[in-house]
Amino acid sequence: MQRLSALAAIEHDDPLASAAARRLDQLVGEDNCERPIGVAVSGGSDSTALLHLACLWASQRGRVLLVFTVDHGLRPGAADEAETVAAACRGLGLSHQTLRWKNGRAQQSTARSARHALLAAAVRDVGGRHLLIGHTADDQLETLLMRARQGSGWYGLGGMDAVAVSPAWPEGRGVTLARPLLAHSRSVLQHWLRARGVAWVEDPSNADVRFERVRVRRLIEEASPAFQTRLNRITGRMAALRRAERTVLARALDQTVTAIGDGQFVWRRDGVEQLDREVRIISLLIQLASGTAQPLSHRNVRVLLEAIRTSQKDAGRTLGGAWIAWSRPHVLFSRDPGLAASPPGPNTIVWDGRFERVGTGLAGHKQDRGVAFGDAQDDRLRLTPSLPPDESDWRDLTGDRLEAVKASMKG
Repeated sequence: MQRLSALAAIEHDDPLASAAARRLDQLVGEDNCERPIGVAVSGGSDSTALLHLACLWASQRGRVLLVFTVDHGLRPGAADEAETVAAACRGLGLSHQTLRWKNGRAQQSTARSARHALLAAAVRDVGGRHLLIGHTADDQLETLLMRARQGSGWYGLGGMDAVAVSPAWPEGRGVTLARPLLAHSRSVLQHWLRARGVAWVEDPSNADVRFERVRVRRLIEEASPAFQTRLNRITGRMAALRRAERTVLARALDQTVTAIGDGQFVWRRDGVEQLDREVRIISLLIQLASGTAQPLSHRNVRVLLEAIRTSQKDAGRTLGGAWIAWSRPHVLFSRDPGLAASPPGPNTIVWDGRFERVGTGLAGHKQDRGVAFGDAQDDRLRLTPSLPPDESDWRDLTGDRLEAVKASMKG
C-alpha cells in the first residue's frame, strides 16, 4: 500500500492519470462503495495502461480492484502471459485470477463470447457490478471501419459505448462494462507506460492477418496522417450521434414499454415515430422476451415492423425465440412457447434465460395472463407464458434486464 500511495502522489498532476480518474468517477461512481470492481487485463499495452491508471484511481478513492485475465488456451504462450499479469498485480498489491477457457476454438467471435461470459461470471462471483475494459480510440476507429465494410447503419458506426450491459447472458446479468480509455490513443498510452518503465506483452495474434481487425489496423497505420485525422474526426462525430440517440432511446423505452411480469412486455407504438428507433426497440424486446443474447437481423425485424404498421391486429407470430401479438397501438412480446427450455433440474440457477431460482416461495407471478389492448374488455389477447414449474420459486429477470439496458443508455 505504501507503493500505491507513492504512485498516487507522483501521478497527482499527470494529465492522463487525472483524465482517467475523472472518467472512472463518471462511469463507475465516486462513492466509497464496498463492491469490488473487476478489471480485464490481457497484458497488452491497452489493458496494462488501464491496470495502472485504475490502480491509481482506486487507491485515491478507496475502491477495491480485482484483476482477471482470460487464458483462451489457443496459444502456448498464453499461460505465461497470464502469469506476467499476475506478477504485475502482486507488485501493485492487487488480487488477480486467471480464467481458463476449455474446449476453445480458434475463432475470434467465439473466443470473444467465451471471454465475456467468463469475465462476467467472475465479477458476479465476487459480488461486483462493474467490469473495466481497456478499449481505446484506436479500437473505436477499427470498429467503425469494420462495421462500415459490413454495411452497418449510422448507429452501428458510432462504435463501442463507454457504458454497456455485459453482452454475455445470463452470465452477465447485473454486470456493466465500462470503457474509460475510449478517448485516448494507443500511442499515448504506450508513451505513458514507457515513461514509467512499465512493460507490456505483445500478443502475436495482433500480427496475424487472418483476422479482420489486424488487417484494418494495418490499413489505418499505412494511411496518410491527413486521412487518419479525417477518420478520427468521423469516428468522434458518429460516436456523439450514437450517444445522443441512446439518450433518446432510453427515454422512449421509459415512456412506451411496460414490463408486465412473467417475462412479458407491452410496447405502446404510438409513442415512437422514427423507423430505425422502432427497429431497435423491437430487437431489444425480442431479446428480452426470448431470454437470449444474440442480436437479430434488422432485415427480419423490419419485416415484422411493416406488418405491425400495416395491420390493426394480429393474434401472434414468432421471431427470434419470441412471440409477438398486437392490437394497435399496443404490441405484446412474450416467449415463443414452442422454444422454451426443458423443465429445470434441481441445480438449475437460471431457466430459459428469463427466470432465476430464488427458492423462497415468495417470488410470485401475475395470475391474470391476459393483456388488455385498448379499453374494451373483450379486446383482450390471452397467452399462457412459458414458465418454470413451481413458479413461486423463481424470479423474473427480464424486467431487471430492461432496467439495466436503460441505465446504460442514460450513462
